[in-house]
Amino acid sequence: MQAAGLTKPGSGEPSSTLLTSDGPVTGSILEDGEVFGRDKEREQLVSWLIGSTPEAEGEDRSAAADDTIPVAAILGLGGIGKTTLARVLCHDHEVKEAFDLIMWVCPAGNYSKLDLAKQILQSAELPDDTNSFDRLQRRLKEAVSSRRFLLILDNVWNKDENENSYRDMWADVLAPLRFGRAGSKIVVTTRKRIVADLLNASKFVWLNGLEFADVWLLFKKFAFDNNDVDRHPELKEIGEQIAVKLKGLPLAAKVVGGMLKRKPSLTEWKRILKMEIYDNVSSTLELCYQNLQEHIQPCFAICSIFPKNWRFNRDKLIKIWMALGFIQFRPDDTKNQLEEDVGKEYFNQLVAQSFFHERKEGRRTYYYIHDLMHDLADNVSRIDCARVESVEFEKKDIPGALHLRMFKYCLASVY
Repeated sequence: MQAAGLTKPGSGEPSSTLLTSDGPVTGSILEDGEVFGRDKEREQLVSWLIGSTPEAEGEDRSAAADDTIPVAAILGLGGIGKTTLARVLCHDHEVKEAFDLIMWVCPAGNYSKLDLAKQILQSAELPDDTNSFDRLQRRLKEAVSSRRFLLILDNVWNKDENENSYRDMWADVLAPLRFGRAGSKIVVTTRKRIVADLLNASKFVWLNGLEFADVWLLFKKFAFDNNDVDRHPELKEIGEQIAVKLKGLPLAAKVVGGMLKRKPSLTEWKRILKMEIYDNVSSTLELCYQNLQEHIQPCFAICSIFPKNWRFNRDKLIKIWMALGFIQFRPDDTKNQLEEDVGKEYFNQLVAQSFFHERKEGRRTYYYIHDLMHDLADNVSRIDCARVESVEFEKKDIPGALHLRMFKYCLASVY
């Protein structure tokens, strides 16, 4: 395990040297400066965010006057573009001018009140070096006092079946925010309407599929690598028909486009067009997995042993592949090529086909897997891999698994 970059708990090396659930898996930085569509939704939300400013109302008061912070919810299916729209809002000039502080939080894993409080403080660039919930709350109150803030809560799930306890947890976490200036706002992105309701959202923006013109532009970017599409008229015609079948789903456009880029064959494009897999996004993504080169498939599938909302360090993930014997030298590989270099080629192919997404944090670069892609990894590896995230598991939960990983919140009970 140590050779692969995995350390035994208590070894003294933090798990973040490989992967970490600390901090959000998503961030406010746009992966690509080019965004397709969503103009109507963006304008609607920007208007809501900058409206009713204290200055416009001739007021200078804290939000505590009415004890509530307005909440807007961006809702839609996975892969529809909720996170991208939220990022666009963070980078909108009018929004940046309207707020003194913009915070971004993506609740990770089996989050608790303490985890959420720490993430909010981190996003406000304040120290979170205490496990006292009360101290964290006091720091957050001080951070937002007399400041107009925008808090983005990205990809929120209802992890607790007890609605009252879930509502109470968020009420406790967000309580200090009522001391911010009037005009402060919260935006939550979620697949579930119940999450928006439990967070007392008063504005709802539902995202449907992109218009054809926008999804075609996105598909074209990944399938043709921004080359002149008109140089490939036959592929263009088939590509447009495939884009129609993608039903406006941005993630599917990226992944299918990336897959076809590596197969610039008229016969292959026609084969993909005729397949009946477009009514279900999971089937569409699995098609892309099956079209990966056979030796790269296990490199993606093994990622299922890590939970959603974890970020990957490329070089140490490659070490895992090496330790498991996944790196294969081809006859045409140069004799001097290192195993790590072949692993990087594998990784770059997965990135190019949107199985991984890049995220920069300061001088470091991490990678993450979209939650729908993680579901795919779970599905294709269900026989060989198992992941234990709770102390309450039974042997029947991991029948015959070749690869098993247990995580920090259950390790204390099994070591």
